[in-house]
Amino acid sequence: MFVVNKFIMRNVIFVSFILALFTNYSFAQCPAGQVEIRVDILTDNYGYENYWTLSYESGDVIIQGGQEGVYENFTNYSQTVCVVEQTSVVFEIYDQYGDGIFTPGGYWLYVDDFLVSSGSNDIGSYATFTTNTPCETSEALLDLQNHINGNNVLSQSELLAIRDILLAQPECLPNEEVIVLAKSIIEDYDNLVGPLFSTPDTVNGFSKDPLAAPGLGLERAMIALQQAILDFVITPEVYLEYPEHIDGWVFNTSYTFPGYVDPPADPSLNHSVLIRANFEDPDGANPYFNINGDGTNHALRPTG
Repeated sequence: MFVVNKFIMRNVIFVSFILALFTNYSFAQCPAGQVEIRVDILTDNYGYENYWTLSYESGDVIIQGGQEGVYENFTNYSQTVCVVEQTSVVFEIYDQYGDGIFTPGGYWLYVDDFLVSSGSNDIGSYATFTTNTPCETSEALLDLQNHINGNNVLSQSELLAIRDILLAQPECLPNEEVIVLAKSIIEDYDNLVGPLFSTPDTVNGFSKDPLAAPGLGLERAMIALQQAILDFVITPEVYLEYPEHIDGWVFNTSYTFPGYVDPPADPSLNHSVLIRANFEDPDGANPYFNINGDGTNHALRPTG
């Protein structure tokens, strides 16, 4: 009898199954001072149309996939690489026919397990995304919360640096841990300071220029946070993943601007409301000085 051999054979079969399951995957375990970047691809029924590159800003390719039409149809591919911290990398993906990757296929780009970019049909013939490594959002938010709670007071320049991180890396927010942290920060700010545009220094709005309206570094960081949430978290895709964190989430500043509106009795009907706003924005940009040619400096408010 060969009971031991049968046990060994069972393990060999199991290991072989695992290796076969991940044939199209590569994994990286990064040393200190480096971060992991992962590219996931799910092809549609025209897998050979797609290929991509991940490069340094110099143009030097770090990793790539799908060149020369090697991708099979309806297949998952995943590649990872370690990149030195504080490095800027450029992801580019191509579709030879120009119709992108049909959903549920697409691409997903991760930095240290943070989803920073994704796309499918909207790729068209070409899409690109530039990101920094690593995401500094979590550390910045923790510093912001400690400042609000009085645990570690930051200078105006440090608060503006947090604002800059949130403006530069909003794509790092759609992560469960970060979403929960962001919600708690906004709650702390509302309770300890007061909702944006409801306090004496902000009730009438303020200039986007810190030199024209100094001493508002905290408020500028909070605006950047709330605007980034509106743009990158309050989306259909993120809602499907984290409905328990997003459903019913309301910024208390909205009670002041643009104003609270009761939910409709019949959500299938269309409704309209007036909001406090006096600028047109034909370029789709944030309000800025003289946007209407009227010589005024319009207030910056996260309206969604």
